[in-house]
Amino acid sequence: MLRLPDNWQSITGGAVARHLLAQVTGRIRRFRLARGLIHASLELMVKTWPRRGGPVHELEVISRLCWRVCGLYYFYLPVNRDIALRRCISLARSSEVIVVVPDRSLPLRDSLLEAVLQDQRPSVVAMYGFISWRISSATIDQKWPRGRAIFEMLSAYNRGVVGAGGDMSMLVDVPASSDLLVHEARK
Repeated sequence: MLRLPDNWQSITGGAVARHLLAQVTGRIRRFRLARGLIHASLELMVKTWPRRGGPVHELEVISRLCWRVCGLYYFYLPVNRDIALRRCISLARSSEVIVVVPDRSLPLRDSLLEAVLQDQRPSVVAMYGFISWRISSATIDQKWPRGRAIFEMLSAYNRGVVGAGGDMSMLVDVPASSDLLVHEARK
């Protein structure tokens, strides 16, 4: 089981993700964790996005690397594999896309997509920044403390692992919601 840092309620969502990824060995397990965290952050976005009387937003899973919310595509591009790049480039040529990449490869992937797509280049964001952005948006939209937004995202991540019959060692040891409320009340 993956452990949260002691100060998880006071650091950014991206820092929590970095801490969790540091505990995982193996390229495939790191990929699954990163993909699961991105998916959970998008679930959090849909759950907390202000509706103002409009329709409920839905998260549509397009593939293992792609999701859609309200006509906007989110594409996770963890490696420079031809098939993933082709899909990303094809999607960016016809739709609005936000590409999420591992932090260490942000400059390379951004330059690559700019060279190929030029004026049609999608927004390219680092994964830790993307998760921090989603957590911050939830805290603003719902007037939640950061710890609550991180808790909600990690709970969604855990539900995804269990629902997919995934590796239970990849679950995050999150506190019970009652423990979170006690901690928030002390502040």
